Amino acid sequence: MHDREALLEGLFTGAGMMRTDAGAAYRDHLTGLPNRRLLDRALDSMTAGSTPFALLFIDLDRFKVVNDTRGHLCGDRILEMFASILRKTFRETDTVCRFGGDEFVVLAGIEKESDAEILAARLTSRTAELLGGDWGVTASTGLVFFPVDAADKRGLLAAADRAMYSAKASGRSRWCRPGTSARQIRWTDGAFVDRADETAGILPILSGGPPSKLVVVRGEPGVGKTALVEEALRRSGLSDRCIGLVCRPEFADLHYAP
Repeated sequence: MHDREALLEGLFTGAGMMRTDAGAAYRDHLTGLPNRRLLDRALDSMTAGSTPFALLFIDLDRFKVVNDTRGHLCGDRILEMFASILRKTFRETDTVCRFGGDEFVVLAGIEKESDAEILAARLTSRTAELLGGDWGVTASTGLVFFPVDAADKRGLLAAADRAMYSAKASGRSRWCRPGTSARQIRWTDGAFVDRADETAGILPILSGGPPSKLVVVRGEPGVGKTALVEEALRRSGLSDRCIGLVCRPEFADLHYAP
């Protein structure tokens, strides 16, 4: 990664923030992240070498709806918060850029592909946790590797963009590799003791596309319904698919389908 380090030396401080004397040309003024111009230079330099790296192309799900309905100030706040999530998720040695609008790109040095996959999964989970509850905003990510998926800047960005849209088509709030289905929600059989039937029923609902029906989880008080649903939502990053109701006595006779 020496080419990348030489390119970025003098532009950024050790904390990953752009130096004030580096000029506004390489900085996104809202988030403080490097912008697309810096990304282009970094990609040109890195693809000229032979060191493998990962590229993550990230799009914020439902951001445009929130920005249009709740105002641009709210939209700006979400972008600033997501930039903070990116900084905390990735390493100082990675290059985190705002590509434009609600799209971001990360260049990450890797020892093995699974390292980048862990980072992609972590980003998905953190975004759903911090932005999903209040605004329903999540992140869909396309993950590609140099030189496995493409050996030049244009090819890498195109492959990552296609993978990102595959993640969106598979239900959003997930990451995807080129030519594969988006990663589905999984957990081990021991995640819940004696709840195999319930988890088997919840997984297809969370792993599918947009829900077409209301799903009610019912049971006697104290059996763990809330813990089951909260854990399922935490693992899936799909908190926007759940409507929480506090059961009151006047609802006791309300009829519903199992």
